[in-house]
Amino acid sequence: MTRFVAVCGMPGSGKSILSETARNLHWSIRTMGDVIRSEVERQGLDHSPEITGRVALELRDCYGPTVVADRLATHIKDDLSENQHVLVDGIRSPVEIARLGEIVGQRPFLIAVIADENTRWHRLKNRGRPEDGSVESLQARDERELGFGLGEVISSADMLWNNADGDIEKARHDAVSLLTSEVFQLVDK
Repeated sequence: MTRFVAVCGMPGSGKSILSETARNLHWSIRTMGDVIRSEVERQGLDHSPEITGRVALELRDCYGPTVVADRLATHIKDDLSENQHVLVDGIRSPVEIARLGEIVGQRPFLIAVIADENTRWHRLKNRGRPEDGSVESLQARDERELGFGLGEVISSADMLWNNADGDIEKARHDAVSLLTSEVFQLVDK
């Protein structure tokens, strides 16, 4: 059985732990944020929090709310047709989930990764991506993400994964258990 999983969560919640684990398990990883980062680079812009956020909004304003899903969907469909497991990192809105389901032909199993704001801020600070910025920019980013519909996506998840304790090795172990579990078979039946 080929697995099609989408991961959502607030910035710094630990979505990348699931992505890294899936990559180590030889899954295909498709990251929504990479579409935005690629567009920032294509435009020759700085990866600051403000510019990255502005580009995310402009892309959606110009091409519609499903533009990021549209840009990834063909790749996902190809991966699945080659019997590769696929993890989509960073779903932000119900329309993105619907669009992926429409193009790919099946709705992804949705995992919401949750962690408190303090934990998330420390992770982002340590991660060191230019778009992560300050505590204030995290709060602005949270508001933007919620504006895209992330709160609805989290509440509609098939599974919540609490990743707030900060033990990275435990989180990696839990991620392997989750991605290799039988829970996906329950969805397919």
